[in-house]
Amino acid sequence: MFPRAAVTWVTLSVNTASGVRQVRRSRWGGRVSGSAEGCSGTSAGAEDGAYSGRMVRDQTRVGILGGTFDPPHLGHIAIANAVRDALDLDEVLFIVANEPWQKVGGRPISAASDRLAMVQDAVTGCRGLRASSLEIERGGPSYTIDSLREIHHSEPSQELFLIVGADAARSLHTWHRH
Repeated sequence: MFPRAAVTWVTLSVNTASGVRQVRRSRWGGRVSGSAEGCSGTSAGAEDGAYSGRMVRDQTRVGILGGTFDPPHLGHIAIANAVRDALDLDEVLFIVANEPWQKVGGRPISAASDRLAMVQDAVTGCRGLRASSLEIERGGPSYTIDSLREIHHSEPSQELFLIVGADAARSLHTWHRH
């Protein structure tokens, strides 16, 4: 089990025409605003997706954006960019669900490997955004809590921020081991 303070819940209100309107973070109770217009690529002089001009800190701040991504779309990229910038995250991981347990049987779902390839293509050239095959490699049903625990155990010094849309936030009570 990881410390409760290691995870911050983020909820977004999104307007598809103009991007992210409002970002709410529960840990500090404040609001920050952001907008997203797609990817701008890696900053000049930055290495490995790192931001230039950042304050040095002990913890890496990582956003976790999980989903089926069938298909990934500009809204996913806009949300990730806006939250990355608003919360000064070092990276946002797009964790592709292996077996999205809440959607299985509801509609046909593309193969996990195909969805991962689409996410990899979508985040190419996007500063601080990265596709992750963590849940695909683990196999079986994909549960967010298992991914958060695995990431925390592999890098305990990281500060994790779970990024969810308003629709997912409304259904958190249905999540496995919420």
